[in-house]
Amino acid sequence: MANILDYLDWRGHLSLCSDPFNEVDNYICAQLGTPDFTMIIPENAREITLREAVDYYGALWGEKGDRLGLLVSPHVLPMLRKCRDTVRFGDIRLSHFVNIVDEDLMEQFSAVCVHLCDGSCYVAFRGTDDTLLGWEEDFMLCVLDQVAAQRDALAYLENIAREVEGPIMVGGHSKGGNLAVYAAIHASEEVQRRITAVYNNDGPGFRESVVHTPGYLRMEDRIHNLLPQHSMIGLLLEQSGQIDIVRSVKAGPEAHDGFNWEVLGTRFVREADFSRSGKVFNEVIERQIAGMDQQQRSDFVNELFLLLCSTGAKTLTELMAQGRGVSLTLLRGSRKSPALHSFLLELFSKVMREYAGDVAADMKESVLDYASDMMKQGRRLLSRDRDAEESDAPADDQ
Repeated sequence: MANILDYLDWRGHLSLCSDPFNEVDNYICAQLGTPDFTMIIPENAREITLREAVDYYGALWGEKGDRLGLLVSPHVLPMLRKCRDTVRFGDIRLSHFVNIVDEDLMEQFSAVCVHLCDGSCYVAFRGTDDTLLGWEEDFMLCVLDQVAAQRDALAYLENIAREVEGPIMVGGHSKGGNLAVYAAIHASEEVQRRITAVYNNDGPGFRESVVHTPGYLRMEDRIHNLLPQHSMIGLLLEQSGQIDIVRSVKAGPEAHDGFNWEVLGTRFVREADFSRSGKVFNEVIERQIAGMDQQQRSDFVNELFLLLCSTGAKTLTELMAQGRGVSLTLLRGSRKSPALHSFLLELFSKVMREYAGDVAADMKESVLDYASDMMKQGRRLLSRDRDAEESDAPADDQ
């Protein structure tokens, strides 16, 4: 399977002026601001080349710079080093780097402006990966009318439009994809006229009311949604515009990493439909939050992710690696919340069963056994709780 790193080997010798910008270039640009380039890429309009930024980053951080944390795909820095040595990306210019981390607001926002040789720019919003905190932030994008990062994204785009001439593209991965769409559809009409494309790389969608607003409708034909066939985050809520389903060689949370998407030529390889596991995951989520108001949705998401974090896992991949025991822990921990308990029981039983169809044949039996065990354990816990309540109840007066 060829991926983005192979793409750079194939087409790295072709400049963006001789070979037009494409959807794979979009994903690369979306990842350029992933490392913390504070004090390297200027916060203002002064520009440096990608080659200079990568060299300065290496000189400043050394081997420590390779440890970008659980938020980041391990392929990002190898990609940047490859980009550094290509004609296609080595001399592109970067400016306006910002990195905001506010624990009180539970906000992480980062963006960079990528200046291309044809006079256009790509505004890249940083996303998240499979960390539990990152996924909680993605869920909050779906249940709240607006979060701090979305406000910052809109302000950032409007500022770039004031300081930079020429056409603008906007994009990001995961949360960054949602921020890109949010900023574009809420931008002034003057800025919207300059936007040639908006790339949402497996980022969550929006409520149905949002996709019918005038700002969204004006931008709809320029919104490109690239979602892997095993997408979970990208299927949350409504997506509009062009939706392309791309082939991922990994199922589950790892499908969210664009470096696992298959590349052929200048495009990601297409699939005809989404996998059942992603669809069922979305159905379970939507069924659970149906009828909840905004505060109830927010409380539910907070409660869910507090429970997930109580396992000691930092990522969904780590959570799944803990096996059946962690699922029993989650079911036990959720007993005080009927809504959360029923949600987890359905998630384990239905999604894991569908997930078995998305993984290698030698894994199917163990995943099906896992789903079956979760159903049995959940029923036992509910029965045990009822028995305990009955034994604690006061006897009737004689």
